[in-house]
Amino acid sequence: MVALPELDVLDALECDIVQRAGGVDTFMPSGSTVFDADHMVRQIETLLPEIKDFIDVIMFAADDQGTQYGPLLPPSLFREVFVPSCRRMSDAIHREAPGVKVFLHSCGAIFELIPAIIDAGFDVLNPVQWSAGRHSYREWEETAGGKISL
Repeated sequence: MVALPELDVLDALECDIVQRAGGVDTFMPSGSTVFDADHMVRQIETLLPEIKDFIDVIMFAADDQGTQYGPLLPPSLFREVFVPSCRRMSDAIHREAPGVKVFLHSCGAIFELIPAIIDAGFDVLNPVQWSAGRHSYREWEETAGGKISL
């Protein structure tokens, strides 16, 4: 087995973007993060080959992106800020462990973000809080279009 002295296992398994940016209070006003996707991809590439036979799902992020009425960020800003880095990391996970599913936790009315979440490479979205916002379960299901498990 490979020695992993420089590896932060929690970072590799719970790529929690807002938390790494210092929390919502730090992240939202500044409009930028200290999030280092290169570092996270290196961690994934180092750790995942060693553990992939023992896991089925990686909870990639637990960043609540919605309020009870809509997303915290407009979909275009969410796409600009989150999707490129999330896609790089989910691609790395899928490349290193093709059978492992990438799981996003996000509460709130995030219906409008579903296409971007799919584009970011997530396989699972939970919880599906269709009671927040104005969209039915059927609308969520149709928008997901079999591209992501709800």
